[in-house]
Amino acid sequence: MNTGATVGRTQSELTAFYAGLLAQGGDLPRGESYHTSWTNAIAPLKLPPEAFNYVNRTALSSAYALRPEYIDSALFLWLLTGKEIYRTRAQDMWNRQKQHCKVTNGYAVVSNMNTTPTTKGDSTPAYWYSENMKYFYLLWAAAPRFNYATNYLTTEGNVLRGVNRVAAPTPSGTFRLVNRAAGLAMRVNNAVLTDNAAVVLASNTDTASRSWVVTTTSGASRLTNRNSGKVLEVPQSSTAAGTQLVQFAHNGTNTQQPADGSTRQQWQLVAV
Repeated sequence: MNTGATVGRTQSELTAFYAGLLAQGGDLPRGESYHTSWTNAIAPLKLPPEAFNYVNRTALSSAYALRPEYIDSALFLWLLTGKEIYRTRAQDMWNRQKQHCKVTNGYAVVSNMNTTPTTKGDSTPAYWYSENMKYFYLLWAAAPRFNYATNYLTTEGNVLRGVNRVAAPTPSGTFRLVNRAAGLAMRVNNAVLTDNAAVVLASNTDTASRSWVVTTTSGASRLTNRNSGKVLEVPQSSTAAGTQLVQFAHNGTNTQQPADGSTRQQWQLVAV
């Protein structure tokens, strides 16, 4: 720490969490790179080893204690980037755990991953439930009680911020969409009926141009304006902040997708 001198060339499996921490701390490229390095390191192995020599790329341990750190980083890199690769990596680790750690009544630590089948220990760490299972669940559940945008978890998987304490909105029905900060409702500008009409904020009154029919199918909702019959859409599938929303004709299918297969007319209802 004080001199910068090299004291070792090994990594503990526990350090895999550092990929997510780097990303959360503002160094996203290095966080992604570090997670990729761990992915490459464990690729030829059954499970992440307890220790690894990163010079000659060899495992220094044949044990795996059902650690959650690699999956922890996969979750937070996915939350920060939206890249499907991180859910793919987490799914790969889930499949490895099922193949090599599963026992009759649950999951157990592995004392030797080099045997076939792997040699199991007689314990299941509590963190496997509180961390591994929580991270796996959040990666795929679209959990209505978890705020995926504003959450803050400890390294032990405790939710310090991001628990939704109210029920999710009714999946389908007619609503005014009111901005929490402004107290104003989304409406079609001047109540026009044409495609590409701008969506703006206006006073919160119960008029057709300021009311939207919410139709939810398979977790995705279509917001149709009562006055125009058009769907709220992100123009040209832009994901840039400040993009002006417009209304546009929808194709009438349950998937609520335009002909080009994009998801710009799909919205997720999130409780606050």
